[in-house]
Amino acid sequence: MKYFYINDIKFKYLVTKKSILDFCENIQINIPYFCYHSKLSIAGNCRMCLVEIKNSLKPVVSCTMLITNKMKIYTQSLLVKKARENILEFLLLNHPLDCPICDQGGECDLQDQSFIFGNYKKRFYNFKRIVLDKNISPIIKMLMTRCIHCTRCVRFSYEISGNYNSLLGVFNRGVNSEIGTYVSRTFNSELSGNLIDICPVGALTFKPYSFINRNWELKSIKSIDNTDSFGLDINVFISNNHIIKIQPFHNNFWITDKTRFCFDGMFSKERVFTKFAYKDSSLDYWKQIFKNIINILYFKDHLNKHVLCFHFMILINNQLDLDTLNILYLFSYKYNFVKLKKLEKTINLNDYEDSFLLNSSKNSYIDTSKFCILLNINLRYESASFNYKLQQNSLTNNLKIISINSITDCSYPKLYMGSTLKTVNSIIEGNSIINQNLMHSVNPFIIYNSELIKRKDNYNIKEFYNILKKNNLNIYNFKWNGLNRLNNTLSESGFNLYSNIKTFNYNDFIKTNILYLINVKSNFFNIHLKKYLELKLIHFTTHLNFIFLLEQNAIMNIETYNRISLFNFNFFERSQTYLNVEGEYKTTPKIIVSKLSNARTDKNIINVFNFYLNKISFIHTSKLFTLNINYVKYHWHIINLIVLPSLHLKNPKLKLFKNYYTNTISMFYLKNFKYKFKKNKIIINKLYLWLEDFFLNSKDLFSLNSLIMLECSQLKRSISNNFMY
Repeated sequence: MKYFYINDIKFKYLVTKKSILDFCENIQINIPYFCYHSKLSIAGNCRMCLVEIKNSLKPVVSCTMLITNKMKIYTQSLLVKKARENILEFLLLNHPLDCPICDQGGECDLQDQSFIFGNYKKRFYNFKRIVLDKNISPIIKMLMTRCIHCTRCVRFSYEISGNYNSLLGVFNRGVNSEIGTYVSRTFNSELSGNLIDICPVGALTFKPYSFINRNWELKSIKSIDNTDSFGLDINVFISNNHIIKIQPFHNNFWITDKTRFCFDGMFSKERVFTKFAYKDSSLDYWKQIFKNIINILYFKDHLNKHVLCFHFMILINNQLDLDTLNILYLFSYKYNFVKLKKLEKTINLNDYEDSFLLNSSKNSYIDTSKFCILLNINLRYESASFNYKLQQNSLTNNLKIISINSITDCSYPKLYMGSTLKTVNSIIEGNSIINQNLMHSVNPFIIYNSELIKRKDNYNIKEFYNILKKNNLNIYNFKWNGLNRLNNTLSESGFNLYSNIKTFNYNDFIKTNILYLINVKSNFFNIHLKKYLELKLIHFTTHLNFIFLLEQNAIMNIETYNRISLFNFNFFERSQTYLNVEGEYKTTPKIIVSKLSNARTDKNIINVFNFYLNKISFIHTSKLFTLNINYVKYHWHIINLIVLPSLHLKNPKLKLFKNYYTNTISMFYLKNFKYKFKKNKIIINKLYLWLEDFFLNSKDLFSLNSLIMLECSQLKRSISNNFMY
């Protein structure tokens, strides 16, 4: 029997090649360290994790020493305690005594370990070394006099960030050693904020929030990331109803700079100093707005019987939670004059949920994959968490990555096979060298972006999807689904469940009398919307002809006289439920209380609409629909099988389906039809990457109003081109 001892406690020896430090952390034996990090390579240069081994002449470094058979380890002996005191004394020789003004106070590893393991005497009275501060980022404050040379930041820049143009390194030798960039450049990476988390001392701190709060004054609340389609868990630190900072949760190690710092765009000055249409109290404000809208609706509804064509158009984008989508969906069914439309055209390649989800990410077999195809996607900017998983897989498992894409700067090697859909067409025809890899590789998978299927020649993508699903059992079987679609926003996966919502077009805009926009961002995706509104408002200058309702927590840059602003809460001011790209439901709690007295939740605003509309009997109203939308949780529990599976769609007979949630019977008459995809010519142009500017050009509602994101974007653009900004 093989065994070993730790502090005279016997353990079975299993050949797992674990270090002493890793094993002691698993059995909750405290060993101090500075340079060690579980997601970085081992350096062993701080010497704080020394332990004693029997028959050894000197203490050994526990983070580099592997456990062997019949080893006897001591972590609390007199030799170990004396060694830790000496190490801490050497680390504090040149460290400044500025703990009262250091932003790291309260969460500093050097401060905590000096209090527990350090010596209370001082034997050094000479002058301390001074290192000049460096400016490497608009979000990182560097005070290199406090640096203890643990080299965590250096290893992070080499192994995780993938930013090879401005790597950090150690210069000089001995007492003159210091950390900085090799040339006078900024550390330009989308993951640069993680340097602040991994620094064990106050050498790297938050520059935008210097001298604001201490760690013990903050309250931590668990929430989810609103800038990524994964919805990763994060810790939100608040103080006096203000968000101070955001850090990753303990199960996540790396988050992007946009996740950390874009929340200041939710509380921009445009939102606070906006003038309301009615300058009365908050109750009178909402009461007068809905009173005018309901009167106009009643007037238009009666005229619609004789002359006019009347539509109350609700225009939505993929920025809504599931509860709001359910209520809007049922609200459009209740009234015939209410039309629910979406801005962007979304297409599902089949009737199942796996057509708009990232199926391989939640599978444990992804660590054994040997082949990957990136199709028109830049994972480094669109999903940093999944990009890190591919990076680690390529290093440990020799994952071969093929890119059918524009040339992008990623953190792992890949082979470019083209930048047009001709490469995809050659795979469909079986004339590409990729076909053999798809047939014989272990768990191959393909990742494409949701923007790809919005092209006019998306028939080739659909055919490529169907051929792989039917003929290649290696990429799609009962254990493995290698067809993955990466969505752009957190709410896009839940938005794709409502596939029968039609896209807003120009004919709808002509017939619209009341246009109601909910969380629609004014950016390059909706560039024609502002022009359409200006054109409409030129012809109709009174409230009776055209009304423009805008519900948004950030301000849309459309200045019109007929605009009525309905302000809602932002992401952290309400509780919401989302379906992320892996098919998991994510719920965010209410973290802070809104300072706007005239703001309401999306769900509350629609409920108030329904309350006032119920008081009036309209001529064009769906009387058969009598459900109370206040008690609706998910629409597929109420509306019976709106989206049917493919097997049922092919059956032309009359079907009876029982809904187990409402205990009712729904009848559907399915006609005998054969549908075909419309064939289009292949557009021979470069595959378009929709995300050009990581900090500003995303589809979230708040990054464009964030001052920190503006600074990061300006710095990025000044480096990547020859123009001065």
